[in-house]
Amino acid sequence: MVMRKQGKLPEARALYEAVLEAQEVQLGPNHPDTLDTKDNLAMVMRKQGKLPEARALYEAVLEASEVQLGPNHPETLRTKGNLAEAMAIAAEQNGERAEAAGLY
Repeated sequence: MVMRKQGKLPEARALYEAVLEAQEVQLGPNHPDTLDTKDNLAMVMRKQGKLPEARALYEAVLEASEVQLGPNHPETLRTKGNLAEAMAIAAEQNGERAEAAGLY
């Protein structure tokens, strides 16, 4: 998170990817800590302008979070908000916002 805040996005992404790989082996792909890392990785992707990648990862995290944690869990809601933000950014770039507004 510190690297992300310092603007070292490539370094942050590489670190999140390494942590994610280890977590998926040790904890499983749908463990809450693994989902949190995936959410953080998607945020880095979003800040890098990789909106399609970020959106796909947010959608996968949201789906898993709803099953693992429940639809109203704070982490699930955080991911839903992050997905909406990524969708809103993409929509602004394409001149529309309607689809993202439904998630807020």
